[in-house]
Amino acid sequence: MEVQQTCARLLASISFFALAAGFAPGAAIAQDQNASQGDEPIVVTGSRIARPNYDTVEPAVILDSQQLEDRGFETIGQALNELPSFGIPGSSPVGGQAGTFGSGQSFVNFLGLGDQRTLTLVNGRRFVSSNTSSIFGNTNAGGQVDLNQINPRLVDRVETIAVGGAPIYGSDAIAGTINVILKRDYSGLALDAQYGIAERGDAPNYRAGLLWGANFAGGRGNVTLSAEYNRGHGLVFTAREPGRSGRFYDDCPDGSRFNQCVYTNLRIPVFAEFGVPLVGGDIFGLAFPLSPQNRIQVFGDPSFSFGVQDARANDLVFDRNGNLVVLDYGAPIGNAGTFTTNASGGNGFDILQAGNQLTDTKRYNATLLANFQATDHIRLFAEGWFAYSKSTNLRDQPLYNSGAFAPAGTPGGNVILSIDNPFLTPAARAAIVNAINNNPFSDQNFLGVPQDYFYFGRANTDLYSGRATYADTLTRGVLGADGDFGLFGRRWRWEMVGVYGRSHTKGHDRIVNEQNFQNAVQAVAGPGGTITCAPGVVNSPYPTQSATCAPLNLFGYGRESQAALDYILSDSTPSTTNSQAVFTADISGPL
Repeated sequence: MEVQQTCARLLASISFFALAAGFAPGAAIAQDQNASQGDEPIVVTGSRIARPNYDTVEPAVILDSQQLEDRGFETIGQALNELPSFGIPGSSPVGGQAGTFGSGQSFVNFLGLGDQRTLTLVNGRRFVSSNTSSIFGNTNAGGQVDLNQINPRLVDRVETIAVGGAPIYGSDAIAGTINVILKRDYSGLALDAQYGIAERGDAPNYRAGLLWGANFAGGRGNVTLSAEYNRGHGLVFTAREPGRSGRFYDDCPDGSRFNQCVYTNLRIPVFAEFGVPLVGGDIFGLAFPLSPQNRIQVFGDPSFSFGVQDARANDLVFDRNGNLVVLDYGAPIGNAGTFTTNASGGNGFDILQAGNQLTDTKRYNATLLANFQATDHIRLFAEGWFAYSKSTNLRDQPLYNSGAFAPAGTPGGNVILSIDNPFLTPAARAAIVNAINNNPFSDQNFLGVPQDYFYFGRANTDLYSGRATYADTLTRGVLGADGDFGLFGRRWRWEMVGVYGRSHTKGHDRIVNEQNFQNAVQAVAGPGGTITCAPGVVNSPYPTQSATCAPLNLFGYGRESQAALDYILSDSTPSTTNSQAVFTADISGPL
């Protein structure tokens, strides 16, 4: 999938600062009080107006470079997200990463109103987004700036202004504006490196950085260069507690004074990792298996089942080796009359094993800043950016086949298999045939149709791990001039600047090709005891690793051949390019 987005903006503004209008200065909330001292006018974030100190009608929160260095933050996003004024962002390296786009990016969510409503600027100018509106990403709303792409050691301070930027910048600043202000006229050489490891001895992270600057032409000009390399190792959900012991919240039992209680060893009997056979019920679109209390509540009959049962009316599922065994529903949780899909213990699906706790990341970037005071009243400046970021989501939920998601024979629904499937053991085949003949809820007995097939549900953890990578290459250039002049006995400030940025992102995921999957599961007995695909299959128009159909054994775990995996797995490589062109010209001064 290729997505191209281009944003071009021409903005000319004249801002007047009326000193005689009696504007009352707003409160300035600064974490570094020294940042607001001095008489030199600065451009207030969200206004384009030069004012002395922080004379603004909006409260400002300032985060300075010393705080970033003292805490050893890897990204600006980490620092901002520790402040109480920021809510949970739509994307960060923490937790599961939805899709192949955007995993491991760092957004900020000012006031909890949504990161798509929080504008991020660099030196008061727009920065190209690495996030595109797409069903493949963590957040469908695009336009957010990935703060991973900015070296925190290059930052002088970060200003945040609530609400006030929207009249200037538009709807993406409804919550507020984050302005990352970079170091200017830096002189010297700074080398730094750090290594970190979690208190539990995992998730190591290390980085190395360089910051160099030099003045020239008698101090009229300056060149500053920064470079950084950062590497962080991820964690799957079961690497730590509570994921390892499967702790989870659910409804409390009757008589408890709490609404939610903590349970251990989370299992979901509705799904079976190694496969569950069904002989009916898919016509109703019902999920299987139901827990015993759910059967009583819905059908009023604890022996009710669409599945295959043994002589004691126990539901049967496949084990790791492809044999039918009793489904252990585990300990029921919550209110016995509550419809639930969760259980504590048993041999249902262990969904927590398919979770990502921390994304694996790798980043490097380089930034060049230059400015030159051409005259006493004209300054020229330029910026050059290059950044590369790659992240890996280690695990995700598998491809499911279940009546809980879709009708049988369609993507996500139960697979329809022949009772003559050659991968079935004789004992499993006999049990399925017996259920077709004797289960009153089989299609044959309930609908009165001949039945030489059965339904098959599964959580396909051995076919799809959810491992996905995302890489972003960003380039950006800034060229401009600013200065001041006298008019009507007043000093006026002006700036003209052009910005161009480009972000190219590419994801990679290996996914199950549905058409080839359906071909491969319809295995038949071939000559000489071989097992082959049914004759006459038509391959998917979307390429897989191999175009040769190979039979797929789903009964158990890890019993598929490499040839079958190559036939059913396709490479998914969605990509997107965001380009941004902005030209601004503004003048400000007293009336």
